[in-house]
Amino acid sequence: MENNRDFVLSKTEEKEHILVLTVNKHQSLYFDGNRRVSAFNPGLAELFLNADLNRFNQLAMDSSYPIFIEANTFNYTYIQPALAAIAARYEFNGAGKSMAMVTRRRTPIPSVSFFADTGRVLLHRKYTDDTGGLAMRMADAIGVAGITVPQVFSVQLLFYSKIQVYRDAVLAGNLRESRGFVISNQFNAPDFLFGVNEQRWSVRVPQNQWVYAVLNVYPDHAEIYIDGSLAGSAKLTTPMQQSDQMLSIGNLGYMHYYTGAISEAAISAGCIPAGQVGQTWEHIKTTTGQ
Repeated sequence: MENNRDFVLSKTEEKEHILVLTVNKHQSLYFDGNRRVSAFNPGLAELFLNADLNRFNQLAMDSSYPIFIEANTFNYTYIQPALAAIAARYEFNGAGKSMAMVTRRRTPIPSVSFFADTGRVLLHRKYTDDTGGLAMRMADAIGVAGITVPQVFSVQLLFYSKIQVYRDAVLAGNLRESRGFVISNQFNAPDFLFGVNEQRWSVRVPQNQWVYAVLNVYPDHAEIYIDGSLAGSAKLTTPMQQSDQMLSIGNLGYMHYYTGAISEAAISAGCIPAGQVGQTWEHIKTTTGQ
């Protein structure tokens, strides 16, 4: 706690309003007396009224306060909407002993949609920084019902690569008990894990920039494209097994939020040809100036 307190004090100024997300019953010590001010009262451990919970959810959507999260222990399930809002609105800014700091995201989401809609598209999301886009991102982090992913399918993602707050921060997936697929960050590394059933493949991606990732899954193998180029191909021991987990974008289950910008996501029946992957990346690269 002393290390975390010192980290909080080093990142903020006296009398500054901050949010601290922790289950520690001595959380007031992080404010070091009255040197820092809580941006929300009552404390999260003392939330009993729906009115207070709704007020906190709204604060998470609208605020720009520095937020400190003890992500490994903070697991209040009733506060999932607020955590989804923070993941969509904020980005990693630093870490102390067991605490991460996030600040309001400065990277704007491109207004252009890059993924073509076809009759094979099962789910297509174009997120924005306005209220509607935030609400969609929050809902998709909780899960999208009614999406059945076939054995041959593709996943397209355009996201801003950044150090993550949560372990196994998920960009997209429906994995449960080695059935389904997942694309997630490898904690404290610029690597992402692409998984089908029980198999995983680690791929390094550029940091602090927009990344276009494609996962093509066939009955006997999978292909991974990063920024228009084939980054890896691997055999599948079995075809993709259907999962009963809801498909999620920016999370999977509880406390696996991807913190930072996701511009677009698409799940399609069938796979994306290499030529189309390359053309899409050229469009993204030209538009974003990368």
